[in-house]
Amino acid sequence: MNNKNSITRNSSIELCRIFAMFFIVMSHTYELGMGAWNYWSKLEGATYIPEVASQTFIACFFYFGVNIFLLISGYFLIKPTIQKFIKLYIAVAFYTLIGIVFHQYQVGEYNLWSIIIHTLIPFGIPSGGGYWFIECYMYLFLFAPILNKALKNMSDRELFAATALLGVINIYFGYFWQIPRIDGSGYCFVHFVFMYVLGHLIYKKQTNINSICHIKYYAIIVYVICAVLLFCMFYLSSEIHQFIIRTHCYSNPIVIIGAIAFFIPFTLVSTNNRIINTIATTVLGVYLLQGNRYFIHAIYETLQPYTNINLLVTFFIGFGLFIIGIAVDYLLQFIYKPISNVFIKIVTRYKKEK
Repeated sequence: MNNKNSITRNSSIELCRIFAMFFIVMSHTYELGMGAWNYWSKLEGATYIPEVASQTFIACFFYFGVNIFLLISGYFLIKPTIQKFIKLYIAVAFYTLIGIVFHQYQVGEYNLWSIIIHTLIPFGIPSGGGYWFIECYMYLFLFAPILNKALKNMSDRELFAATALLGVINIYFGYFWQIPRIDGSGYCFVHFVFMYVLGHLIYKKQTNINSICHIKYYAIIVYVICAVLLFCMFYLSSEIHQFIIRTHCYSNPIVIIGAIAFFIPFTLVSTNNRIINTIATTVLGVYLLQGNRYFIHAIYETLQPYTNINLLVTFFIGFGLFIIGIAVDYLLQFIYKPISNVFIKIVTRYKKEK
């Protein structure tokens, strides 16, 4: 499993990547579409609603998507190149352009300079596309050459020590103690580095993991237990608002363990499937479309009356949004990929001339 060819394009892990994005879309659907997040954070003095509780219980099975994505990045290791940076930048700029134009159309006010600025600088400014994940991922992308070199040259003991130290900083000081200089929510670079290193640790210890009898069944059980524990944290701490917020953190140990447990079974199988690999290339676009700050509120404000009907309706709405996102990005790639290729050719030609 640890040879170079086996991790080049493993469709099993690409399938895990697809599930991770599906989890993100579904968690947004349950949280924002039917208002479960606001309900639990304001339950003190309010009426308990069993229907919302049941939807929240289902939502707890989907909170692991972001951490799964980061584990996959660490497992493969990001291989940063100028070509990959251009492709990522153009994709984010393209979806930001669509989002800002859509927003200005909605409010009936047009500002050309705003469109230009937010398209050219699609992240890093408060009123951009709202892609917090992309911002943190870009930091990780730029830092990856140094981080990768360190990880490849570490002994197993040093890798364990580095993972443990980052865990102490991220979880103990960040999540539990909420140190102001460390964002304990997990929406930060420190958490991304921790999950990245953790993902590479799983890769390095793949042989040991494979040797554990029935590991995939144990992993599935742990994943289910983590989802149930998350719901218990929501339910039992509904009157402690700060604790509710910390329940939802990506640096929550339960969310981290649940992501690892879901990820491990996919690392046990090596296969190659063109359809899965093709769909996996669209998941970034699904996030850029569905996670855009202008689209996300418009989508869920429109769908909220329907998501309040029952569990099945909410699930199919989330599944529908996921499928639509895949189809839209697959089509839009025919527009923004050629643009990326033009810039890549210019950069390549410039490098050759030098």
